[in-house]
Amino acid sequence: MRTIKFRGKRIDDGKWIYGYLAGTDSINNIDEVAYPNEDVAPETIGQFTGMLDKNGKEIYEGDIVRYYDDIEDELVSSHVIYHKESCSFCAAPTKLCGDYIGITAYWQFEVIGNIHDKPELIK
Repeated sequence: MRTIKFRGKRIDDGKWIYGYLAGTDSINNIDEVAYPNEDVAPETIGQFTGMLDKNGKEIYEGDIVRYYDDIEDELVSSHVIYHKESCSFCAAPTKLCGDYIGITAYWQFEVIGNIHDKPELIK
């Protein structure tokens, strides 16, 4: 069975909360049972893609991933989005070509940050 969970940054202290979406600005925290409903900044909410990077780290929407592009023969950094047209999570294009790279086991992605904490990592 597929795990559907989300993460978002708490408004009060900026810590990341992981759990289940409870509204447009709230996540049911799976780590702190005593405080199940956490208010988070809506723009930071991202869904777990269901994939792990090459180091076993969960990949979420908004993560910045690095991968080797064998067509361009270079290391590329890109951020993860949900691509509505293909109904899949993709690494957003960073070049003018506009190609999206699907988040699949075929590619060796590595999470190096996220767009909310380290936007400067996108090259």
